[in-house]
Amino acid sequence: MNSYFLDTTVVVKLCFGSRRIIEIISSQIDVSNSRISRYVYFEYCRGYLRNIINLHNRCSSLNTFSEVIHYVRNSYLASHRQGSHLEAIEKFFAENGNAGAFTQEELLLFFKGWLKREIRRGHTRVKRYFPVHNNAVGCKANVPDPELNDDQYLHDLKTDRCGFYRECGLKKYIAEHVSDFINLREVLLKVKPADSETKKRIQSLKKLYRIRDRDFSRSDCFRCGDALIAHECSDKEFLATTNAKHFKDICHSFTKPLLTVNLNLASKPESA
Repeated sequence: MNSYFLDTTVVVKLCFGSRRIIEIISSQIDVSNSRISRYVYFEYCRGYLRNIINLHNRCSSLNTFSEVIHYVRNSYLASHRQGSHLEAIEKFFAENGNAGAFTQEELLLFFKGWLKREIRRGHTRVKRYFPVHNNAVGCKANVPDPELNDDQYLHDLKTDRCGFYRECGLKKYIAEHVSDFINLREVLLKVKPADSETKKRIQSLKKLYRIRDRDFSRSDCFRCGDALIAHECSDKEFLATTNAKHFKDICHSFTKPLLTVNLNLASKPESA
């Protein structure tokens, strides 16, 4: 029986996706024999979860649903956040075919209530499916759940403390496996043409392994997220992701089995 280590993209789709998407993922991986790490959990919290909490809270200062669309359209500079917002809006209309019968004011209230339920249900699924996290990287030990306060979600992840090497195990983890990450950087340097994300990862890897006992930019942690997740995966598990583009070279460098979760058609495990 295969075991699976899930990256953040699969966790989000599995817990917040439509019923059809969940069925497609479950046809390709055994969820009961899957796990995530604390790093993946924190990446989900600071990424997708924070993005849809942002959208929910923003709705409180708006008057109509058209203002929601205007806000999302103008957030193109934060592409990751905009992508999460667009996914939520698309799912909302897919689940509520009668939404067009509401006024703009009513639609805003309906959407905000739906977002509140979406956050609660999706986050509960994440906690239920993956109650225990391996924490090899030494990411935050205690990550709070989001709480409602006066109709606003509060979720203090204390990301302002990220980057202090005495409080975070990242530098220690990379130092313990420095040869792996140096080799990965050499592999990525040979990727032609390299996209902007790969170029940033190459720069950040060197910053993180160059000097062990020095604080670092949290952006370097974020940019090396895929590499850290792949390294945490054991060589007896399939790393499951929807983002094969960047994981393929990383898993090849670490000799980790890779499974590309196809959200349209079933795919077979592919050994790196």
